[in-house]
Amino acid sequence: MSMENSSTLSNYFKQQYLEKGLQKVLPDYTNILSTVPFVGASEKAGSELIFPVITSREHGFTALGQSGAVSNLRSATVAQNRQARVVPYPVMGRTQIDTVSISRAVGGPQAFVDALDYKIENLQTSFSMLVEQELMYGQSGLGVIASGAEADAVSGGVPFTDGVNVAGRFVKIARAEFADHLWIGSEEMPVDIYSAAGVLVYSTKITSYDIEGEYIQLESLNALSAMEGFSIFRAGFKENSGPGLQKILSHTSGTLFGIDSSTTPLWKASQVAVGGLLSFPVVAEGVARAVGRGLAGKINLHVHPRVFATLIPDFNTLKSTSTVNKSRMFTSSSEIERLEHGSMAIRFVIGSIELTLISNPLVKIGMAFGVADGELRRAGSTDITYQIPGEDKSKYFHRLPDSQGLELRVFTDQSLFSMTLNKHIYFSGITLA
Repeated sequence: MSMENSSTLSNYFKQQYLEKGLQKVLPDYTNILSTVPFVGASEKAGSELIFPVITSREHGFTALGQSGAVSNLRSATVAQNRQARVVPYPVMGRTQIDTVSISRAVGGPQAFVDALDYKIENLQTSFSMLVEQELMYGQSGLGVIASGAEADAVSGGVPFTDGVNVAGRFVKIARAEFADHLWIGSEEMPVDIYSAAGVLVYSTKITSYDIEGEYIQLESLNALSAMEGFSIFRAGFKENSGPGLQKILSHTSGTLFGIDSSTTPLWKASQVAVGGLLSFPVVAEGVARAVGRGLAGKINLHVHPRVFATLIPDFNTLKSTSTVNKSRMFTSSSEIERLEHGSMAIRFVIGSIELTLISNPLVKIGMAFGVADGELRRAGSTDITYQIPGEDKSKYFHRLPDSQGLELRVFTDQSLFSMTLNKHIYFSGITLA
């Protein structure tokens, strides 16, 4: 493969994609990548970032008493300031391009697009989805194998025992831990299976999946028949990914980002154990708790689409009742937007808080994430980029040493971080009818 071809393709790639902002072209439902700002402060991948976090108010105030009286001023007190430590984790994606495709692509800019567009688009989409998934479920895992009655159910005609069917290499995902878009397109994805104690017990890859049955099929499975409660991670990511949204919002004790919540009461989100169907009164209760802990602005509540659907009858009932009844939850009769047009979001007001309910297929069925507006950050050395650190900035295609072809690479170094935790809400224990 000539160096000239590599340089020509790199030039076409820059003109046709990078100058048009390829990195900002994101697939549907990548809500974190689309809405959370990226802040970079480290000069090299993987280095620690420090963010000052205020966790209390000032209290150096003195009541001066009656006019004319001389009072001694109390000593000034400084609000508690913690140093949050964020470690971004680098990720690289690769796709290989065969010689035939290269020969067709070097004929000019349009020939380049015609020959390689599908490759480039799929790499961008796949990499963006991977980053989104890790920003949501880093250190928590993609799913947990079913236990209890679920572990021995027949799903989609497939019988399970203790969460697995070894003969067919099927694994049943617990409904509470199931999110459609974590598994769609997952064929050939390498995965690691960890015990409830956090021990790696098996590594394999996914060959198929069943969204309706809520199970995946693996290429191989060892003799372990009882995997109830075991966690599934993308291969190599459990120890090499920052805490995702689930980990951050479900945090209740111990240390997160170097801050101990036992000495910092506001360093955790409001926790709501639903234990049934999610309803608008339950949502209102969660918002009330967050307001009591400092929430004063907008909040986005991300729920699984099937959970969103269970709220529609409840919503329509509230909408059709009298203004007197409705005012117990809503401040006016005009807070609902776009539901009649089939939108996947409902916006309304609870007290003084504007809440947007978002149907998000990346959210697991058993949980919902109430994210306070403007509090999240994506921190690291670089957002999604095709300029690989340490390499020629004008070189995007790399020669394969052992085959006639080229490779295109994409890279990022980031982790999710929240400036505060007390304004967020974590709903758990959500079930379906």
